[in-house]
Amino acid sequence: MEGRTQVINHCLPVLSVGYLAHPILQGSHCLPVHSVFSRAVNLSLANGGLLTLLNHEYQNLPCAVRIAAPAGWDWRNGCARSMNITIQQGRLIGGDWQADTAQASHWQPIKLSMPRDVDSQKIIGIHYRLLKTLLMDYCQQHRVSSALQLLPDEPTDGRLPSLELAYSDSQLQQQVASLIGYGSGLTPDGDDYLLGYLAALSLWHRHPAVSRHITSVKAAIAQMLTKTTDISKHYLSLALQQNYSEPVYRLLGCICRQTTDEELKLAGRQVMQFGAASGVDCLAGVLHGLRTVSSAH
Repeated sequence: MEGRTQVINHCLPVLSVGYLAHPILQGSHCLPVHSVFSRAVNLSLANGGLLTLLNHEYQNLPCAVRIAAPAGWDWRNGCARSMNITIQQGRLIGGDWQADTAQASHWQPIKLSMPRDVDSQKIIGIHYRLLKTLLMDYCQQHRVSSALQLLPDEPTDGRLPSLELAYSDSQLQQQVASLIGYGSGLTPDGDDYLLGYLAALSLWHRHPAVSRHITSVKAAIAQMLTKTTDISKHYLSLALQQNYSEPVYRLLGCICRQTTDEELKLAGRQVMQFGAASGVDCLAGVLHGLRTVSSAH
């Protein structure tokens, strides 16, 4: 602040920096606060995306900085939508706090794809049954509700997503239009479902029919990003480039390889634990993606 010396009362340790966040932190600039919550802050980027500051209990995101905030820390007390956060060669400075990323680990997962010699039908059959049961049990146990019908054979009042491999581009555009921005929350149900759907399909991107379908779905989503919230637009934009959260990557890794039932269940639960219904919608989208791939074989 001009004419005054800024007093730093809190030096916050940084645990990890996402691979898309790392280059942003190398320069010197100011980023305005987009939105602030008790355990997270979103900063606006010039390209329309977001840089997120997360408390340590969250897992890694591609464009996020995980911070070991002290007990009782509330970002709403340290940030306001009217302020800017200064970035100076790896340091974040805002109000009376700063966070230095120099000693933080760099999180960057390996991009995954299904090995060519794998029996996809067998893999999908095993994983699908387990994840479907896990989803149903989790929703019942935690009383999670969605604006969507999460499974085709589970009756509900929600909207049933329909994304078939045989659909034309115009049919897919209509279906995507019915999902983008549909539902409630910072990331509406339909958006989280589409993210999970793209994530599952990405494992089979080398399959010709699936690859064409992915291209069409991505094109439809890209055309409609303005129809949803800023935060959801950010995550869908990342998904279009095959950039997902750590829990989603972990689940994809379990689907890609031979794994124990317990490992797969743990990965599925970690996806569903994100947000009120966001993770459940995402896992339902993954299951739809597996059904789509199964229809291609």
